[in-house]
Parts: sequence; structure tokens; C-alpha cells
Amino acid sequence: MLTFLKKEEKENIVLFIHGFQGGKETWMSGTGPSLFIQYLMQVEKIQDHYDFALFDYFTKITDAFQKVKVLQQLFNPAAKVEKNLSIDDLSDLLLSEVEVTLANYKKIVLVGHSMGGLVSKSYILKALEKESKVQLYVSLAVPHNGAKLADLAKIIFNSPQIENLRPLEEYNNKITKQWIANRDQLPKTIYHQGKLDDVVPQTSSIGYDARENVTVVYSNHGHSTIIRPESPADVVVHSTIKALVELVDEPLLSSTKSNLQTTKTKEMDPVSSSVMIASIVGYLTKKVKDNKSVTGFLNDFTSATVAWIRPLFLTDDEESKPKELIQDLIKDPIDEQGFNRQAVQIRLEKALRDDKNILSYIEQMYQVINAKKEEGEDVGVGGDIIINGDWSTIVSGNKNSNITITNTSTGNPVNQSKTPDKSSETLDN
Repeated sequence: MLTFLKKEEKENIVLFIHGFQGGKETWMSGTGPSLFIQYLMQVEKIQDHYDFALFDYFTKITDAFQKVKVLQQLFNPAAKVEKNLSIDDLSDLLLSEVEVTLANYKKIVLVGHSMGGLVSKSYILKALEKESKVQLYVSLAVPHNGAKLADLAKIIFNSPQIENLRPLEEYNNKITKQWIANRDQLPKTIYHQGKLDDVVPQTSSIGYDARENVTVVYSNHGHSTIIRPESPADVVVHSTIKALVELVDEPLLSSTKSNLQTTKTKEMDPVSSSVMIASIVGYLTKKVKDNKSVTGFLNDFTSATVAWIRPLFLTDDEESKPKELIQDLIKDPIDEQGFNRQAVQIRLEKALRDDKNILSYIEQMYQVINAKKEEGEDVGVGGDIIINGDWSTIVSGNKNSNITITNTSTGNPVNQSKTPDKSSETLDN
């Protein structure tokens, strides 16, 4: 449901979306707008060109509350029973509200806090199928890769909203992949990360994003204080004001369906982690061969992904020199036996075995590389695929690659072959 805080028939509107367990009170102070919104409204150019509204939805943490409501409906069929809806369902509601209630606005700005940012993100992707009016997306402490506390809460409470907040949840992964695939049609995005946030990890508050022009704003805030700044000079307020003022004079971004090649994301065949890592190593080898450094490689990925992979490749001192395995790859990226590439792949495989949560970073890197490949960019070929343990697997998407199957009990290679020039090959031993 939409609630207007300021409705003066301006040409643009800022729409605020609360998070899990939030409500209108998230953006309110007493009976009026919160200080955050007041600070925005006080700027003359924003006042002249924007209306303000809230998107509110039901979110309660207890099952007992819903069960009581269901019983009430049995005795009073006319009563409407509220319940927790999934992020997918909530974005459908937002889509209808925008299309019907906000149809006359030229530019729409979405400001989402926590789970509200995921609802915004899901809506943005759905709106791309039509003429989307969203020109700016402000992400405030949003768990793009899940929230740690959601794992604990899921054990206690049964809510589709909590399920959507868990790390690597299926729907969350789906919209992340669509976000990367549709990067050319997305609105300008600002990711806000609170350094004191103990709900959303730092690796999650900055979304996986293949674009170069996204903005990341760091602040000395926690999960809740990031939406309650106490001064107009606060970096959260200042950056939002700057973006809103600049947007007034910027031309409309076009996202008509006729211009979209990837609006409906092409479903990819399941790809093993070994295939993805092989693709990453192939791309890294190509970048190293061209640039004699890993800088160009790291520049292609999100800051969260770089923060994870950087310590694997570079020393942690002030000079950040390449580690020995990367130095060897730089010296000879195309050694005939492929030992230098295999060393890098083995290091990535070990990192994944040690921490399964980093699979999301590997998937993000693979998506970026695959998107570049589809656009015709040379992303390297012949990545080595090293399969540990499982003696029967499907390898797809890698042509002319060296396949090494290793017996994990001995650590010795038991078979090595060259994949044929086709999309998939089954290896059985």
C-alpha cells in the first residue's frame, strides 16, 4: 500500500520501502516524515521537483499471530487475513502500485532499507519488461547475499521473507544473476554499507554488479541507524541529496522492451564449480598475458568479490605484490604443461572446499565473464578443469580444456584428457 508524505503533482517521486519487521514507522517521526526524509525535503531543488511516498507491506515475525488471524477468518469470512508474503510476491504488489498510482510521474527513485532493497531490486527487474521509470536505486544496508541472523531466525520462525534473507537462497541468487545479465538497462545505483552493521555482512551489503558506474558509500552506522541520520551533513544524507539533485537534469534512461536483449534472463544449464573456476582461471590468464598484472582482472568485479579474492592473489602488505603462484603465471601464462594455471585453479578449489559460502563470489565472477563472452569479448580459452573426488561428472561449456581427475585419497592424477569441441562431455571412470 502506498502512503504519500508529500503530494504536490511534481514530475518525479521518491518511494521509500521498509525492511523485514519494519513498517511506516521506519520512515516516520511521530506523525511526520523522519529526519532523513525531512533533510531531503529541505533542499529547494528536491522540493521543487519531487513528491515523496512510502510503500508499506505486512511483516510479522511470529507464526502464532498468523494462526490466530486464520482462526478469526473461520468465524468471520469477510475479514482480511494479513500474512507474510515472499519478496517475489511483494515486488508484484509494488509493480501494480507503481503502474496504477504512480503512472503520471516521469522519474521514480526507490530507496530500500534491508529487505526493502531486495523488494526494490526484484521490482526493477520485472519493470524492465515494460517502460521502466526507475532512474535511481538507493540501497541502504540491503542483504544482497543474505543476512546472517536470518539463518538463526529461520530455525525459530517460519516465514518466506526470512527464507529470502538467508545467504545463497535460491530466489536471491536468481535476481542476482538477472541483475548482472541486465546490467545495461539498470538504473543508477548507490550501495550504502554501514561499518557497524551486525545484521548484514559487509560482503552482502554491496550487491554483485557488473557495471563500472555504481557508487558505494561507507558510513559509521549500524543496521538501523543508517536510516536515522541525525545531521544533514551525514554522508548518507549528503550522497542521497547529491544524487537526487543531479537526477533532475539528467535525461531519462530508456529501458523499452524492444531495446532489451536480456530482459528475460536466459536460463543457464547447471554449471559445476570446477567449470566456473576453470573459466575464471582462463580469463585471469588472458588478462595477465595482456597486461602483465592482475589489476585489469580485479577491476571487472564488485568490491565485495575483490575483497574476497585479493588476499588469494596479492600479499597483504602495503605494496600488495602478487603472490608466488600469480608471479609464476605472470612470467609464463601459457606454459605448455599448464602447471601455472593449474596452481591457481587448485588454490581456488581449496578456498571453496574450506568455505562453501564463497561459491556466490565464484558464480558472480563466472556470470560477468560469461556475459563478456556473449558480447564477443575474448575471455581466454582452454581453462584447466580439475575434478576432485567425484569420479563421474558432467562438464559443460568449456571447449578444448584439459581435464584432470584427481583421486582425493592419494592426491594423484588418475586420468587426463582433452575435451572435444562441443558444449558437454561425460567422463566416467
